[in-house]
Amino acid sequence: MSSEDTALEQAITDYNQTEKAIKPDTLYHLFARQTIKTPENLAIECQGRAVTYQELQVMSNRISSFLEEKGIQPNEYVGVIVDRKIETIASILAVLKIGAAYIPINPEFPKERQSYIVKDGNCKVVLTAE
Repeated sequence: MSSEDTALEQAITDYNQTEKAIKPDTLYHLFARQTIKTPENLAIECQGRAVTYQELQVMSNRISSFLEEKGIQPNEYVGVIVDRKIETIASILAVLKIGAAYIPINPEFPKERQSYIVKDGNCKVVLTAE
């Protein structure tokens, strides 16, 4: 083996040394920390609208309170009609915040298909952008 091959192998070995500890975390907690760090920074821009991290946090808090009022518990399922809207992201964050899971439902599916997904997914609530 030539010294050039050995150097290349060493470079590849060094590059692939990725055994570093990664703290387990949740998407919602990462979002919450970013909100504390940069509350006035732009979080989402969609269809000519924009919201800051703080505004998105307030929206998701409002939705998570609604879900808790409806009795949604951790590890339960919530259907989310996934339009490309800011409110959809707030809904997803709200579901994750309370420890539930969301099932995305395409709004273009026929109503029968949407109903099947809700029933088969055992969704306790379905959120829409409205």
